[in-house]
Amino acid sequence: MSGEPDIFAGDPFDPEYVQAMEVKAYEQVGEQDDEVKAYIANKARACRKVFNILDPDVRTVLTDLMVFCRAMDTPFHEVPRKQDMLIGRGEVFYRIKSYSCLDNDTLFLLLTDAKTKMKG
Repeated sequence: MSGEPDIFAGDPFDPEYVQAMEVKAYEQVGEQDDEVKAYIANKARACRKVFNILDPDVRTVLTDLMVFCRAMDTPFHEVPRKQDMLIGRGEVFYRIKSYSCLDNDTLFLLLTDAKTKMKG
């Protein structure tokens, strides 16, 4: 064994045992959350460095990218392949915009909520 308590070793009807297992599960989730938060913070820092929205040149590039990606238009198109391309372009623009403009906590909530919804 790896030294960790076996979840089947205790009485699942013992409130103290159940509470201990819940605390352990919560700590593991907290550790994973910290790793995810660090990853998001690092990526957001890099995006903010590259896409500094206070720089007029960057704003010009982002505006051009917004137009190219048709971020303010509907991605609907009669040809499914063209529609998929437009959706992809919009996703790229919104990802850059999110990482450049939103704070780390908001990004964490958006990304973890999105992943939870994708699994369910």
